[in-house]
Amino acid sequence: MSDNSDGIQRRTFLAASALAGTAVLSTSATASVGNHPLKVGDRVGGWTVTSMASNHAGAVVATLGAGEGDALRVMLTRAEASANPMATTGSVDLVLLNAGGGKQPTPDAHVRAVQSLAQRLRGVENALPGASSMLTATERQRRFRPIDHEQA
Repeated sequence: MSDNSDGIQRRTFLAASALAGTAVLSTSATASVGNHPLKVGDRVGGWTVTSMASNHAGAVVATLGAGEGDALRVMLTRAEASANPMATTGSVDLVLLNAGGGKQPTPDAHVRAVQSLAQRLRGVENALPGASSMLTATERQRRFRPIDHEQA
C-alpha cells in the first residue's frame, strides 16, 4: 500500500473513524441514561414504571405495573449499613411497600422486579428526581414518625 501525501493510510483513517463513532455513540447513550435513569413508561424486569413520586418524606417512590393489573410500590431511600432492604444499589436501598411489614412472604416475581429495579439504577442513583433530599430509612423514621408506608 502506498502512502498518501498526508501521511495517513486509508485503512488507518477508516479504523480510527469507526472507533471515534463508537465512542461518540457510547458517550451519548450513557449521558442519556445518566440524565433520566428512570421515567414513567420505562420497562424494568417485565414491569412498567407507572409513576414516580420524588421527595416523599425523604424517599422516592416508584410504582411498577404489570399487564394483569398487578402494581408494586417501591420506596427508595439512601442506603445505610443497618438496613435490611429487599435490594440495594450500594447507594440506595429499595423496599417493597406491600403492607406485609416484613412478615408475609413476598412473591418471587415481586422480589425479581425490585432486584431488576436496583440493577437498573446502579450507578445513576444521584440522577433520580429527589435524590439530593433522600434520607436513610432510619432518618425518615426519626424525622417523620409515624410514617404510614401505605400513604407513601
